[in-house]
Amino acid sequence: MKESNKDIITVEEIVKKEMSEVVEKSKEDRKALEKALSEIDIEDRNSVILFGSKAQEKLDEISSRMLEGVKNKDTGKTGELLNEMVAKIRGFDIDGVKSK
Repeated sequence: MKESNKDIITVEEIVKKEMSEVVEKSKEDRKALEKALSEIDIEDRNSVILFGSKAQEKLDEISSRMLEGVKNKDTGKTGELLNEMVAKIRGFDIDGVKSK
């Protein structure tokens, strides 16, 4: 089966496409960098210290959720039973037991 010339992608076309994607990504990176730099005042010590704290908080939150998911998965049936027990303990009416 013979391919027509218009169906053939040249190396030059591939390189041009890849380069345009790299340039576009560079523009996005530059905008993100400019935004980040606008949030810091290098003359203000607190600004420098707190720079990136929002990102650090998000990272901490995400990693905590991931670890919790791993812990729950790894415990299997035992983990399910422990979670059930904790749920029952949380719903336990201690005042009702004391009055009897």
